[in-house]
Amino acid sequence: MLLTFLTESPLKRRWLSQLGRARNQWLPEHLPAYWRHRMSQNKAPDRYLSQPEAMREFFDDAAQMATQTNDSSWLSYLDLHTYLPDDILVKVDRAAMAFSLETRIPLLDHRVVEYAAQIPDVLKRRGGRSKWPLRQILAQSVPLELTERPKRGHSTPMDRWLRGPLHEWAEAHLSDDRLRREGFFEAGELRRLWNQHQQGNRDRGYMLWSFLMYQAWYESF
Repeated sequence: MLLTFLTESPLKRRWLSQLGRARNQWLPEHLPAYWRHRMSQNKAPDRYLSQPEAMREFFDDAAQMATQTNDSSWLSYLDLHTYLPDDILVKVDRAAMAFSLETRIPLLDHRVVEYAAQIPDVLKRRGGRSKWPLRQILAQSVPLELTERPKRGHSTPMDRWLRGPLHEWAEAHLSDDRLRREGFFEAGELRRLWNQHQQGNRDRGYMLWSFLMYQAWYESF
């Protein structure tokens, strides 16, 4: 393999990272590993860390479980233990508490979750339609034009913010001097991402935001 004979360089690191990314996407070790890859904003974290380390994660332990009988059950389990508590729910809670609002998530009542987990997969996706039991319940009292339409997210305009009102703040946290001095991240790779975003070649807002949050945390503590 040609890369074996190349000296250590950013180019070699980049190609090895790309090969690892392709392996994770097309030849994952197990479904939890594939789920982690698909849900991650950063598909090749080892490229941007100055000292990447392989650590055992929730997904590694989940892969050894033998309780899930099909892929749908697996995906529901992973969703309940990662994306919901670590992303969606914590954001809702923080945003609501900031404005003294009490929010409730009725479909996550433990009795509803436990019952839904027992519904056979053939009913959950009946006739190629997802959430079939829920659609039937809602159809009794909710107009179809509200339930039979594409999902709409509530994402923040991160790409525009980092090119506009947050530009100077982000530039300071991702300055080449600071990145090299602290030594956590590969300065050249992060600056490449930043320049791509600022030049409008690629939208890297959400990917850059993860690095910015670490930098802001490190500065504070």
